Amino acid sequence: VWHNGDNNFMHAAIGVIPDAHAGIVVLTNLGGSSLAEALPPVLGDAVQLMFMGDAEQACAAYSRAADIGARFGDPDVVTLARLGEGQTAIMLGRIADGVTLLDEAMVAVTADETSPTMTGLVYCAVIEGCHALLDLGRAREWTEALARWCDAQPDLVAVRGICLVHRVALL
Repeated sequence: VWHNGDNNFMHAAIGVIPDAHAGIVVLTNLGGSSLAEALPPVLGDAVQLMFMGDAEQACAAYSRAADIGARFGDPDVVTLARLGEGQTAIMLGRIADGVTLLDEAMVAVTADETSPTMTGLVYCAVIEGCHALLDLGRAREWTEALARWCDAQPDLVAVRGICLVHRVALL
């Protein structure tokens, strides 16, 4: 999901979002702020640790990234970090904790605290995570919320790929 005209620094910087079944996000080109200096190493470490199989350390790194985002008042960073923290908690078998963190990320996006691009990315990742856990009730709930959000976005590029597959299967 991409929102035309969405150009805050996070969206200029996103390569890929951390996802338990797909790719990763590498944040680059964030400019000269302290956030730009602090965040990429932490998220990069989290992603690398996750894919090296050290989910415990990755979870801790995502938690540090959320703290950095909160300190700088950036809901996109906090939400992205909570998403990764939730995914790694699930990888560690802490399903209830992980789902709580995914729900926390979804509360931020449904409250319109995040940018449109981050909102779409988090929706897709959380819905995919719920689907993988066979939590179809939660996946359906978030898919319906995504449908309402998409309908309200006139400049939205259509949902594609695995997000579209999950959306069609659940609605």
